[in-house]
Amino acid sequence: MAVLVEAISVIVKTSSIHDKYRGGWEAFKKDCPNRTLAADGELARIGFTDPRHVRVLVERFRMIGLVLAGDAEESDFCVVDQLKGSTTACEWIDVGTVPVDSDDARTVTAARLKGSQSKIFMKPDGWVYDGSLSQKPRFVNALDVLQRLKYLRTEGDVDVFWDPAEGREVVTPRVPGEDLKS
Repeated sequence: MAVLVEAISVIVKTSSIHDKYRGGWEAFKKDCPNRTLAADGELARIGFTDPRHVRVLVERFRMIGLVLAGDAEESDFCVVDQLKGSTTACEWIDVGTVPVDSDDARTVTAARLKGSQSKIFMKPDGWVYDGSLSQKPRFVNALDVLQRLKYLRTEGDVDVFWDPAEGREVVTPRVPGEDLKS
């Protein structure tokens, strides 16, 4: 099995969620900070476009006892960049490309538990290739976001910015509690 890796993905072994996450899988799904959750039964993935949001989730996971790859030999989760791969050594994950659909020539970056033979590819509910970061990967430096993009509003679990260079709105998943208005 495999899960989508887009932008910056925090990937957690589902066995660790069942064993260590208070309330198990149902609590994990409920606590997911945005609508980017994808799970294949072996791995769960939450995606972000802003490294600050990744740091908040990493610290939250550490506080509840999950171990980040690179912190110890046995780990529960890792961070994977769509363009660069795993940000630290992670022995239990394979990152590569898979077809969007079984009969599709288009490919996306995905991660699977090392040794998994399943050909199933899971993506977040509502995710479509057209217009996605998988179709057109782009990197915006966090300082660029603050200097170039203009904050417009928050809609549910995303912040909406205006990008004058592209003449369009840009959305980024958010972590509850962060206030970009100030």
